[in-house]
Amino acid sequence: MSEKSLPLDPNQLFLFSKEEMSSMEISRMEEEVRKSEEEITRTIKVKEKPVRKSLDTSSLPVEVVDLYPEGTTDGEGRLKDDFIEIGK
Repeated sequence: MSEKSLPLDPNQLFLFSKEEMSSMEISRMEEEVRKSEEEITRTIKVKEKPVRKSLDTSSLPVEVVDLYPEGTTDGEGRLKDDFIEIGK
């Protein structure tokens, strides 16, 4: 029989009953729980990373340059009739 399928002991759920603990122990335990919860919430907070502004490229000049392999263009930079441009 594996540990997952073992029956629960009803006494295990009431290991620390409030009747057996003094009021001082109860308050101390509640204070420890509150401190641990507070510590956990402090460690979970994550700072946001700063976001970079997008650049305005609308005012930049645009220059189109076609580059072709050597020997495929004439003296003015246009393709010779023997060659076909496949895409840009």
